[in-house]
Amino acid sequence: MVSDKVEESLKHVFIQVEQMQKSLELIVAKTGDVNSLVNEITAASREQSQGIEQVNIAVSQMDKLTQTNAASAEEGASASEELNAQAISLREAVTDLLALVGGKTGDAAPPRMSLPNRSILSLRHPGKTLSPCGHNREHMGSPRSSGT
Repeated sequence: MVSDKVEESLKHVFIQVEQMQKSLELIVAKTGDVNSLVNEITAASREQSQGIEQVNIAVSQMDKLTQTNAASAEEGASASEELNAQAISLREAVTDLLALVGGKTGDAAPPRMSLPNRSILSLRHPGKTLSPCGHNREHMGSPRSSGT
């Protein structure tokens, strides 16, 4: 009887030890699975961090380009204003020049650009006559009448 009871106790102990061993093996396996998942999460987080860093770099570069484009646009607008002012000044100079050579001034419309008078051209290029498009032509024979 005592030996039966000892034997029965030992069977229960062995059964419990086997169950404990299986539980520990299952815990070790699940711990390995969790460790693999943590490693995957770490790698994904690292990749995501690198991706965010690249996005930040791209946004920074786009910001710099936007600032450069804005500065270029401001420079272009300033140059346009300057050219406009120079065009107005040039128009006034042409109007004054036309007044000096006998052209009409005071018209409401802006002055028309016309070809210079041949007599003015002959002052600048004595001995040569310029064609209406401004090319030099040597006098051949008698000089042409320029109307002055």
